[in-house]
Amino acid sequence: MRPIVRPAEAGDVEALMAIRALLTPRWRESFAGAAGGFLLGSTVDAYHAHVANGCVMVSEVAGAVNAYSVVLPDAVLRTTEVYAKRHDAGLAPGLLERLEGAKVAYFDQLAARPGHGAAATRLAFLHLIETCAVHDAVLATTVIEPVVNRAAVPLLEAVGFRPVGSIEEQYPEVGAVTSRVYLVETCSVVAAVATARGERFKLRAARNSGPVVPSSA
Repeated sequence: MRPIVRPAEAGDVEALMAIRALLTPRWRESFAGAAGGFLLGSTVDAYHAHVANGCVMVSEVAGAVNAYSVVLPDAVLRTTEVYAKRHDAGLAPGLLERLEGAKVAYFDQLAARPGHGAAATRLAFLHLIETCAVHDAVLATTVIEPVVNRAAVPLLEAVGFRPVGSIEEQYPEVGAVTSRVYLVETCSVVAAVATARGERFKLRAARNSGPVVPSSA
């Protein structure tokens, strides 16, 4: 049975938290030895708010959520701590000025149950395409200190994200971390999708993901 990609509903939050629990380091010691992907941030209240704001898309198979992505649209992004730190992120002045006047989204989270990485990739691709339809650019961050989380980097690079700075963050689970800031502009995503490889992936993602229910956000 093919997965269905759709906007998350309030009843999905329990499933989101269950996936988060599988990927969240419990102690600094486990974080220091982390390999591959892990997830930081977001309380149950934050997930409820994200769902209510139309920021979350899920992939489900036979009624069970196997992956989710969180993308904060421009209006939500501008209320966050990440956006408040933009002047300390090392972005080039010209780029920062340009982004201030643009409509920018933030790809906050991508997570999947173990063994469902392909579903997460398809979901991220489809959510990004939908986001770019109404935004000029999309930001993302990945942890680089005290450990490097490269799980999402190949996907980011494949659609044109490039590193533009870094920010310092604090998480209850692990304390202080440094995250690299990535940016992709909509024109770059459109160009990447328009290539023969991009078109093949788009068709394969749509075919393998079954029906896609557009977000109302």
